[in-house]
Amino acid sequence: MKKEIKPSKSIKMKNKILLFVSAMLLSVASAFAQGGQCGDNLTWTFNSETGMLTISGAGEMWNFSDVPWEPHLPWKSYLSQITQINIDNGVTSIGNIAFQDCINLTSVNSPNSIVSIGQYAFYNCINLASFNFSNSIVSIEGYAFYNCSKLTSVSFYDNVKNIGYYAFGSCTSLTSVDIPNCVEYIEMEAFADCTALTSVTIGNNVTYIGSAAFRNTPWFNNQPDGLVYMGKVLYIYKGTMPENTAIEVRDGAISITGEAFGYQTGLISIIIPNNVTDIGYSTFESCTSLTSIHIPEGVTTIGAGAFFDCSALVSVNIPEGVTTIENGTFYNCTALTSITIPQNVTSIGYEAFADCTSLLSITSLNLIPPGFMEGWFIPYDVFNGVDKTSCVLRVPASSVSWYKRAFVWEEFDNIVGIETAIEEATISAMRIYPNPTTGKVYIETGSKIKVYNMQGVLLLETFGDQVDLSAYPQGVYLFLVEGKTKKIIKN
Repeated sequence: MKKEIKPSKSIKMKNKILLFVSAMLLSVASAFAQGGQCGDNLTWTFNSETGMLTISGAGEMWNFSDVPWEPHLPWKSYLSQITQINIDNGVTSIGNIAFQDCINLTSVNSPNSIVSIGQYAFYNCINLASFNFSNSIVSIEGYAFYNCSKLTSVSFYDNVKNIGYYAFGSCTSLTSVDIPNCVEYIEMEAFADCTALTSVTIGNNVTYIGSAAFRNTPWFNNQPDGLVYMGKVLYIYKGTMPENTAIEVRDGAISITGEAFGYQTGLISIIIPNNVTDIGYSTFESCTSLTSIHIPEGVTTIGAGAFFDCSALVSVNIPEGVTTIENGTFYNCTALTSITIPQNVTSIGYEAFADCTSLLSITSLNLIPPGFMEGWFIPYDVFNGVDKTSCVLRVPASSVSWYKRAFVWEEFDNIVGIETAIEEATISAMRIYPNPTTGKVYIETGSKIKVYNMQGVLLLETFGDQVDLSAYPQGVYLFLVEGKTKKIIKN
């Protein structure tokens, strides 16, 4: 019989010590390292001993938020401890509020795979002195680097298209900005309150600069009074305009920034060149001496409140390329006596013509009343303050019955039909046949086709070159294709 050998007391003790040490090491390791998921294919780890936050994997980071139905920031309890961030190559975005309030963050390793930087991503990272803007970044969203007060320089490469609102606001150590030709949009207040910013270069492809984008910067403060251009954008009229001032915008300008002439009561007239396509919001707000303006036909966007409270404005044209008249565009233009709304306008915003108390004639050239169709919009207060008993509403002759039962338009007592070239041109361009029909209608188009009844109810929506009305009762139907309309009679 084999004799059982029992472990000695010393061996038992050593084993207990080894188990204890292993447990302690695991405990210490877990105390220093935390982690989890931060994207569908991304994970994070934080080492509290080194202050390093690491993002690993490939794909987009989640956009974080405090609302219950969106992902919450998983490392929120460690924000003040984070001093370094390493993002692996393969990560394509930095999510909203990802590193907001990392007040001790000093360095970020950002790979070339990053395409977008979300809203508030590095908001209030007051010790971040530099950031590698890789050549793959396309968009820098609003407040992304707001109040990064030690950030001294930013270099954009050839893919950035958009710099969001307040993206670099209050970066008080930023001294120069070179906007390359790839950038198209600089949103409002993007570099506002950068109190050390003395040098700004704008690329030739910037088509939009938001209001106050460079407010309270030495660069702007050093500009002489008068018109300030930034590339092809008329940014603002600086200073107070003398009385009876006539302005001619220089050739080559393509847009006018919102609020560019706001409250300049000395402005009486302005000539805008044909290249301009965009007039920003509140551009001429409270220009109370402006009596008339010709807007070039190339303009497709007129911002909200663009002519708000232009109380001396007697005449103004709306170009055919405009599809929406924004909120308050002509609010309180009390001298305006007539207005023509072009055929492509489908929606009109709140109080767009409210308190235009002198309006005697409104011409709407759309065969379908703006706001009448599904997806179009017109609110109840568009013409508040307009005398609808004396103001004559002129519309295409074939559309009088539509306007008489359309929301808002039906309030006008005098709706008069006029003959226009628009209806004939629209019909001939459609190439829809036969008309009348007993069933099938053929359309020479590859675009989406929508069919409405005369009450404006959408009956069907399809792609193709034919529509079958066999199942529908006799009557008149409206076909909408490529923004053009045609009435079809079903026998």
